[in-house]
Amino acid sequence: MRVVIAGELPLAEDLLELCVEAGHTATLYLVETFAEADLAHQLAEEASLAQAAIECHNESKAAKRRLLEMLDGAQLVFASALACSATESASWMARSNAALA
Repeated sequence: MRVVIAGELPLAEDLLELCVEAGHTATLYLVETFAEADLAHQLAEEASLAQAAIECHNESKAAKRRLLEMLDGAQLVFASALACSATESASWMARSNAALA
């Protein structure tokens, strides 16, 4: 399975390791690097090809929203709901493909 992980350390790195150990093709994007427009575009493009995307960013609602909007093209999006409610996070998604925990 193709998985895109986007968020912050250390959780994002731990999730990457678990995905790779399970035999998935996984790519990690760190929130700190999203200031680069090219990288943000690359994340959105890769998410559109992924079977699953995992979001793990909880410091800033604005950054979390931008991140979820970039991941919206994935077939299934798993998002943490620590920085805001699950309902609020889901409202940022154009499609109803989010599994919020």
